[in-house]
Amino acid sequence: MGNFIRSRELYNFLKDKKIKTDFILYNEINKIKKKYNFIIIDLPRGKYFLSLLKKFKHDKKSKFIGLDYTQRFKIHINISLFFKCKYAEKNFLGYKYAIINRDIIDIKKINNTFNNNMLISIGSSDIQNISEKIKKKADQYFKKVLINKKTISEIKNKKQNFNYYKFISQYHNIACNAGTTLLEMLYLNKNIFSFPQNKDELRFAKYLKKQGFVFEINKFNFNQKKIYPNENKIKIDRFGLNRIYNIIKNLSE
Repeated sequence: MGNFIRSRELYNFLKDKKIKTDFILYNEINKIKKKYNFIIIDLPRGKYFLSLLKKFKHDKKSKFIGLDYTQRFKIHINISLFFKCKYAEKNFLGYKYAIINRDIIDIKKINNTFNNNMLISIGSSDIQNISEKIKKKADQYFKKVLINKKTISEIKNKKQNFNYYKFISQYHNIACNAGTTLLEMLYLNKNIFSFPQNKDELRFAKYLKKQGFVFEINKFNFNQKKIYPNENKIKIDRFGLNRIYNIIKNLSE
């Protein structure tokens, strides 16, 4: 789901820049007929038959760009939050390339809630059904604890998506996974309790901690000292899309 959100934001950003752009799902790549100057691949870890894209390799004008790329299909550039890919000719790394949803950017303007409430937003990735366990522990320390599960249909619906983020702005304490939601909550300066859902998310959460971000990882022992921690001295900013755009623009020169 995080890949879908990120790709959609990049798609809208490029369209705003007056760049002709198509948004194509993985199961539709065999239908591609026309040629592209840039092919941006954004897929979660897994096995994919990207050999279908080999037909574009013969066109020297086509450049392949991956976002957090993990495949063996060779590409020109990998833009990643924290890990290199040996199948990319060049890697651009760092959380400065984080793509923040434009609704989150709008919400930050009114996001000033500081309270003793907690929202649990693990979402559809709650493969371990950990939300109920978090709530049971958190009920002892927080005034109000609510579980929210965001579906892919809500994400695709612009109005529902904005209402979801507006809803999040009402909670100071957030329990979430360690993917897109974690980055968004760091951007909003929330007090975060992160519960990674897989090994990659755990590695990413630990990476962010090493960079200096303040949040908890897999901690159920909530207490008053952790409810209102000091604000992060380093920030996730809203310029990740601009940085990615500049990489693409330089690649075309």
